[in-house]
Parts: sequence; structure tokens; C-alpha cells
Amino acid sequence: MTPGNLAEVLTEVRRRHADNPRFARVLDVCSVLVGAQPVGGRDHEAVDVGAGDVVELLPPFAGG
Repeated sequence: MTPGNLAEVLTEVRRRHADNPRFARVLDVCSVLVGAQPVGGRDHEAVDVGAGDVVELLPPFAGG
């Protein structure tokens, strides 16, 4: 996939996993990191994803 913004990346991820509605629901509640930096509440269209950046999707979990 070519670099772009986080919204574009997540749209492509959803497209590739369109056959799994549960995945989409989990994706909606994941914390997101781009290049090891938390995205937080920033607009996904304003978060650049460069070539080689790792996008991490962390589902909610319990524990310490």
C-alpha cells in the first residue's frame, strides 16, 4: 500500500476484511499508533502514514 493518511489506511484495512463484520467492530474501538506514536483523538485524515511506518491497532484489554 502506498503512503497516505491514517483514514485511507483504515479504509483499506476495512475493505480487505469486509467479510468479517466482527473485525470492523473491534477496529472501531482500537487504540491506534503510527510509527510508535499514539494517535489519540486526532483526526485520522490529518495523521500521515509514511512509507515504512508501522500502524498498530491495539484492541481494548483488561489488566495491568
